[in-house]
Amino acid sequence: SVNRYGAAQLGYTVGELVGRSVLTVFDATDRETVLAQLRQCADHPFRTFTWEIQKIRKDGSRLWVHERARAIVSSDSGLMILVVCEDVTEHRRTGRLLATLIHESPLPIISLDQTAKVTSWNPAAAKLLGWSEEEVIGKELPYIPPGEEEAADCLWEAGVRGELTAPVELRRRRKDGTLIDLLLWPVYVREGSGGEFETAIGILVDQSNLIRAEA
Repeated sequence: SVNRYGAAQLGYTVGELVGRSVLTVFDATDRETVLAQLRQCADHPFRTFTWEIQKIRKDGSRLWVHERARAIVSSDSGLMILVVCEDVTEHRRTGRLLATLIHESPLPIISLDQTAKVTSWNPAAAKLLGWSEEEVIGKELPYIPPGEEEAADCLWEAGVRGELTAPVELRRRRKDGTLIDLLLWPVYVREGSGGEFETAIGILVDQSNLIRAEA
């Protein structure tokens, strides 16, 4: 069975899909993956599994979907797998655009997860601070000067609580040990309105030359 919305999303009528293999709407190169996912569902009834994959519409165009699947057992129908499908094509397109903008930005941009570990570190950050992306991903920020750890923790906690909105002046160190003056623009991405934050993004501006000129 398939509901009318799901069929229309793929450009079919319900009658065109019922009775056909579900593999019809997947690329040939993904069909083994789909079968493996369905086998996993069948082997673990009542557990919910999720994945993202491409589907193919009747007209040949493609869409990315996020699927949640669960196998259930009924007395009259035996084993059935229920799948809820969400079109995330636009979300993925927006995500790729944002990733490109961050990567190509002339300003250093850094993002952290909920545990303050680095999740992105663009080339401008690597150029300014000296650490490559590979050296910092999954780790805590490396540029805190010795003795400033407690102040940095307080700054982080203030941001998590939603108390940090204005630009912040900081002094941080490069990989070679030299200190630089930075202006930090913090952005905290939250789940829904006022929800728990998911990602912290910092945009950095090197103020070292300005500070020296003022001095």
